[in-house]
Amino acid sequence: MTDPLAAKLMRDDRMALPVAESCACGMEGGAASEPEAEVEVHVRRLRLTRMRVGDTGRVCGGRLEAEDREMLRALGLRPDAWVRLTRVGEPCIVQVLGRHGCSCRIGLARPLAERVIIAMDDTGAGR
Repeated sequence: MTDPLAAKLMRDDRMALPVAESCACGMEGGAASEPEAEVEVHVRRLRLTRMRVGDTGRVCGGRLEAEDREMLRALGLRPDAWVRLTRVGEPCIVQVLGRHGCSCRIGLARPLAERVIIAMDDTGAGR
């Protein structure tokens, strides 16, 4: 089953961003993972500013101008990046979680944060 919103976001050329093969710590690739049992998880998509403090989710899109998109990519906030909301308001502060235990916190102006779409599972604890 394909989520219509996800399909639309993937078609949107303004969000056609490649996923990084390395994180800010400089390590490339990921550790080989063992096969996991299939578990049905319900995913909801919401604006970054609609998350609660402490919630974790995955960036899945947004409506961003090219300049904003490139700035966020440089900060590590790109499609499929895992984030945890640490402060709501002005600025909105998110922790970008790296693959190898590294992370960074960035502050976003509320109007910019409202245009970033996050995918969260039912529990809000995606990672």
